[in-house]
Amino acid sequence: MESGADSGAGVEGGAGADSNGEFLRCFGRRMKLLREAAGLAQAQLGERVGYGEAQIAAVEQGRRIPRPELVDAVDREVGGRGVVAMKGEVAKARYPSRTPPPPVPASGRG
Repeated sequence: MESGADSGAGVEGGAGADSNGEFLRCFGRRMKLLREAAGLAQAQLGERVGYGEAQIAAVEQGRRIPRPELVDAVDREVGGRGVVAMKGEVAKARYPSRTPPPPVPASGRG
């Protein structure tokens, strides 16, 4: 069992899911590049931050929203190269606004 595993928070559905999904893919690509620049395999990074290789892969592919603790730990492991700078945007993807969409106007009857 992965000690820092998410409770199933994926990137499906909801308002803003497309933009959140694109951001998460961008975040994942950035994390992968920094991990590789640090000379770490997914399994190595996962071991260092308390996550499994599959969880690291899912975050890098934009399929999972990383917890704030993972963002901080990855930033430390890659030498403070800026993953944490995206932490606020990750939080927005994790907890999108719950504001309902505006009402759809009634069709022109009359």
